[in-house]
Amino acid sequence: MQHRMLDFKDLFELFLKKSWIIIVFTIIFTALGYRNASNLSTSYQSRVKVYIGDNSNIMAAYTSDKTLSYAAFIESFKEIIVIEDFLNETLEKYDLGLTAGQVSGALTFVESESITPILEIRYASWNQELAGQVLNVLVQELGQQAQKIMPDVNVQVVDSVKVYPIYPNKKKVVVTGAAVGFILSVGIILGLDFLDDTIRKKEQLERLISVPVLGELPHTKGKENA
Repeated sequence: MQHRMLDFKDLFELFLKKSWIIIVFTIIFTALGYRNASNLSTSYQSRVKVYIGDNSNIMAAYTSDKTLSYAAFIESFKEIIVIEDFLNETLEKYDLGLTAGQVSGALTFVESESITPILEIRYASWNQELAGQVLNVLVQELGQQAQKIMPDVNVQVVDSVKVYPIYPNKKKVVVTGAAVGFILSVGIILGLDFLDDTIRKKEQLERLISVPVLGELPHTKGKENA
């Protein structure tokens, strides 16, 4: 069965006529996206930046030897922070109710792209308050451990602990829901039109039979007066 072809004008009129479907589906899926976003548990990440050097001036010039020396120390610093005994002792001391395994698995490190010996430490947690507490106590205890290993080293926080949500992106979930509703409604409209063989305009008939239509009979609803 040959189906009529739609031009841009027909499509515009079709979507305009069925616009209620687009509105209803978009609203429904936007609401579902908002509800899902509200029900999702939020994951948080805390981060802190620590300077490790022999000078209180962060912008001080470093020789290549010193740069390599402190780069190696940063690696040692990263190793210390994930040692099980150190983590267990620190967590028990501050009664945080976490295990070394839980904390070490959620820690990540980002080194500075410049030659300045700065290490960024990140910690992910479902608990916003705990995310900040863990980094605060770890940095405090690590500073003391570092001074024991290298007494001349200056360890200081250059960017205090900050906590921010990383999952979910609730705005993105809502927008995705709206987009799904819109796309689905358009698909439904096109599908219904594809299944509808009704010819409503003479232009549609002319495209099907390839000959001009000489006339058309009007159709009126209701009974005519005698």
